[in-house]
Amino acid sequence: MRRPVRNAFLLGLVVGLVVAIVRALRVEGSGPDAVGAGAPPLPRPTPAPQPVEDRVTPTSVASPPPEPSPAPSGPAGPSPASSPTPDEPLPDVVAPVAADPVPDEAATADPAAGTEAATWEEPVDGACPAGFPVKVKESSGIYHVPEGAFYGRTTPDRCYPTVAAAEADGFRPSKR
Repeated sequence: MRRPVRNAFLLGLVVGLVVAIVRALRVEGSGPDAVGAGAPPLPRPTPAPQPVEDRVTPTSVASPPPEPSPAPSGPAGPSPASSPTPDEPLPDVVAPVAADPVPDEAATADPAAGTEAATWEEPVDGACPAGFPVKVKESSGIYHVPEGAFYGRTTPDRCYPTVAAAEADGFRPSKR
């Protein structure tokens, strides 16, 4: 017991000395006599000049908006081709959202009734019920088939009737 403790202590001591030496060399190497210390800094890249008409000037920002043209004679109301001016706020458009989504009939069907609407079942006492032989582990995202090497030792989180149903829910096959 004494030997491993002594070796660990000596290793820590050596590592501490190496760190101290490296720090001392870095501090020493950053002085004015250090190699490369007198080199000028690298120039920064300059942005490409913009054309004069693309530049934003304080006078163009502060200029008042143009006067609206006189309304054309014809039907009252805004024309479909007109667009709002930059000073007018855009109307708030909110898409309607359903308060309660309508449940899918396939998802609410009774799985015990034998309909194809049931995509997966909960395992019963760590085993898949009859008609749902594909075992799925949600934590790994892997499904196991009865012919697989680890099927017997897998405790499922879900049981599927077919491989296609398990793959449709995003699970991948076991490699063995």
